[in-house]
Amino acid sequence: MNLSARFTQYFMRGCLFFALVSSLWLTNIVHAQNTIAPKNIAIYYGMPSLVNGANGNVSTAVDVFNDYDAVVFGDSLQFPQYTGAFGQIPYFGCDQNSHFDHDLTQQIIKQLQPPSGKTQVYGYVSIGGENTARQCNGIPVPLTVDEMKERIDAWANMGVVGIFLDEAEYGFGSTRTVQNEIVDYVHSKSLKAFINGYNPDDVFGTDIINEISYTTGYYANTLSSVQMNPQGVAPRLGAMDIYLLEHYQVINGSFVEPQIWIDRSDKAHTYKQKYGTQIATITTQADVFPNKTDCTLLFEENKFDYAWWSTLLYGFDFMAWGEPSGFSSWGTCSNALPFHARPNLGDIGEFISSVMHPLPNAQPPIHYRNTTTGVIEVDTSAHTGRFSPATSPNQAPIANDDNVTTFEGRPIIITALELLKNDSDPDNDGINVATVDTTSSRGGTIFNNGDNTYTYKPAPNILGTDSFNYTIVDDRNMGAKAVVYVNITHPMLTPATYFPETVTVSAGEYQWGTLKSFKQADKDTYDIKSRQTADGRSTDWYATTTIQDWPASMSELSLSYKGQYSRKNVMQSLYLYNYKTANWDLLDKRAVGNTDDVTVSAVINLSPDKYVSSKGEMKVRVRGIHTNRNFECWANSLSWTVR
Repeated sequence: MNLSARFTQYFMRGCLFFALVSSLWLTNIVHAQNTIAPKNIAIYYGMPSLVNGANGNVSTAVDVFNDYDAVVFGDSLQFPQYTGAFGQIPYFGCDQNSHFDHDLTQQIIKQLQPPSGKTQVYGYVSIGGENTARQCNGIPVPLTVDEMKERIDAWANMGVVGIFLDEAEYGFGSTRTVQNEIVDYVHSKSLKAFINGYNPDDVFGTDIINEISYTTGYYANTLSSVQMNPQGVAPRLGAMDIYLLEHYQVINGSFVEPQIWIDRSDKAHTYKQKYGTQIATITTQADVFPNKTDCTLLFEENKFDYAWWSTLLYGFDFMAWGEPSGFSSWGTCSNALPFHARPNLGDIGEFISSVMHPLPNAQPPIHYRNTTTGVIEVDTSAHTGRFSPATSPNQAPIANDDNVTTFEGRPIIITALELLKNDSDPDNDGINVATVDTTSSRGGTIFNNGDNTYTYKPAPNILGTDSFNYTIVDDRNMGAKAVVYVNITHPMLTPATYFPETVTVSAGEYQWGTLKSFKQADKDTYDIKSRQTADGRSTDWYATTTIQDWPASMSELSLSYKGQYSRKNVMQSLYLYNYKTANWDLLDKRAVGNTDDVTVSAVINLSPDKYVSSKGEMKVRVRGIHTNRNFECWANSLSWTVR
């Protein structure tokens, strides 16, 4: 049996059973038509190495998936490679623990990721509860939270950028507690969450929801044994996550009632504004066994275009076409992923109005939205959409999202030039930053410094992605908005040793030596002659250096000084400057002679950052005093080591 014939007998299943073809995101988009048009997604539940006749050729499969900005791979691919007899593979949902296509899928994922590829890969995990569609022998078998996390770990090890969390609905028994715990776990793995649930309120709503009566599924007409959101807790989703609004304009092959479409779209749009979460849409086809010889005949372009224009109207981020149940998993269309072309828009500009709905009983019922270059229209009676260009002489500037990185708790300065470097104007007008949010989506602050720079300060104790908006305007005051995404990570300090950059003599007179004299203990010393002070003859000097890393990331500071004097019994005191108290802290005091260098070492691991200024500066002071005799300080080496 050849590879293709062997693999197509084995398939993956989930709640979202179809393969999808169409839309996700790319960063640094240049052309105006791409800033608001939905991007391409494929949700593919077949064998990745067999897609569209690839027959195990990884390069061929990669070429297919590279037509999409993101792809979701089906459940069980995360299990280790299976090498036994085909008939011995356990059935999905019971005790399957391996997969024939695991190794090739991992190779495909690696080649799809930047820089060699452009496609972001998400791995499937069900988070349904007691009424899950994930069944074994006809009985719901929900994953435990630990099992969900094990699958997330397995996908993470394969190199995916995120996890597709299916069945995130109260109707499946998926509680807000489980949803939030799993989303937090996904984020803890530096992954993005792509969450699917029919009702946006089940994913984002903060109403108190106790037990519910299931309306469908195994436990239909039964009261749930769990409370869905008894405390009215908010979701843990953010700006880098995605919510899938399924059955969009087409449900099981039929057009959706306009008011249902409006209600669900308005909710999703409101939550997108509140939490910054990106929105993807998907149509669904009738639940039929795919038996067409030509799989492209299952596609209906008029329905696809209608859903696509409706997605564009609301400014949602991604759009996908849902093939019939089992399309890529079994039957004559197994491992098929036909690409469906989108409408060719040209330049549609940026939104300058909200979605406008027709009056009741208006004919035709046209829903529209203005852009800087025309009007987007959706007719819910004829089930069509279109774009009507305007004749405005001025085109809006193009503002593209920006990405910056900082450490936990560390402010960062962002210049207007940095914000504008990937923005442009189609008319070649000048562009400037007009406004910048003063607070971020996660409670950070943004301060206008008044010199075309802005200081972003993250809220305490947050990691991951934060975001804020800014607006640009052209010379004719037409504007555009973009988002600055801030990646907040744990401080990472690279161990390094530093030497003096400057030496300041407070008491005494410089005699000999350079800053290189401090780098190693040898005959090359830095010499300072004593002078008369109230306590006797004295030398007093301090050295300064600057570290490159963020002070709060320090866990340990080590100091090493070696030197002697030209006379015996000089009382030497060594200090570190404490920037928190603005005082010199005494580290060591001893009598030092004139025969051998004396080494003073100190290791500080309790709040070492107090000895570093906000700009990374550190100071060491060395004071020598003799009651009545003149002497010289011979400093041989001095260094700081930070970890």
